[in-house]
Amino acid sequence: MTSFPRWSPLLTSALALNMMAGCGGGAVEPSSAKHAEGVYGEYQAAAQGRITFEVQTLQSGALREVAEQPVNALVGVPDSHLRMSFRGTDITSLSLEQGRPAGDEWAAPVSLKTFDTLGHPVDTGSYRLLAVRTALDGVRSEHRALEVCWTADRYCLVMDPVVQNLETLADTRRRLVAEGWAPVEQLVAAPKPSGVAALAGVCTLNSAITSTTKSRSYPGYKVTYKNLYGITVVEKTVGAQQVGISCYKNSAGACVSSGFGYSNASSCWANVGFSCDCENTGNLVGASADGAATKAWSETRCAHQAILTASAAFTLQGSGASFNVNWQTSGSVDSNGGQMYDACSWH
Repeated sequence: MTSFPRWSPLLTSALALNMMAGCGGGAVEPSSAKHAEGVYGEYQAAAQGRITFEVQTLQSGALREVAEQPVNALVGVPDSHLRMSFRGTDITSLSLEQGRPAGDEWAAPVSLKTFDTLGHPVDTGSYRLLAVRTALDGVRSEHRALEVCWTADRYCLVMDPVVQNLETLADTRRRLVAEGWAPVEQLVAAPKPSGVAALAGVCTLNSAITSTTKSRSYPGYKVTYKNLYGITVVEKTVGAQQVGISCYKNSAGACVSSGFGYSNASSCWANVGFSCDCENTGNLVGASADGAATKAWSETRCAHQAILTASAAFTLQGSGASFNVNWQTSGSVDSNGGQMYDACSWH
């Protein structure tokens, strides 16, 4: 057993991606990097500055040296966990929740010997016991986690009782970044009038006065959730979404707006002991009384959780261009899409 008292800086997302090139989820990085630092770095990048991690190796050695102890005893299980929602490459909501989550995997003893039955013998593995310092919105805390690795198989996992779905987020984010996943915004330029028409101006968007149409498209994506041992428990296919607003002159000669887009349905699969549920809004459009302003909304959400029933549903509130979508979900949520609001005027 070897002890290391020094704190390690995290990899930035871009550096982690380069160092992980060619390695699948859970793969061991080259010797110049550590697996745990890479996955915490992806989580940090996805949260866009809201959370930071520092990782220190407390001790390390052959996995068989600690295989008789439950992982619960090695790391200690705090009475709190990080709850997050995910969209593509970004964490969209994040909070430190008191108490353990429903269907907590850490409620029962977590045995390292289970890996023997999964093709990763304890006798050939190694481990690092980690201290993880977290700062969420400036509030600091510290907990422990366990990194387990099989170098010959190029396979690692981090077992963290506080940062839920750490490996899933890191794997998904690396893959989507490599694929170039990102919402795409497009503008359609307004024609340039001449003569008398130029005196009246052009009916264009208030947010982009040289354009008549704006759209934002969110590509679909897939997420595979795994448990502490790397076994797949939930798979989600999150549907593509689009919102858009156009300006035009109506039959009365007024400059008005209209909305458009699409909302593809999502789907999910859950292993025994888990449940999942998906819902999508469809392409919702509401306009102001005078027709000048429009809101377009296309969104989908998929929730999952262990033991209890996951659910994803929404209700509509308000009307016209002031309507809102209120979501009611239970479980861990992956989403796609969003809303757009704009108005049209003569410019």
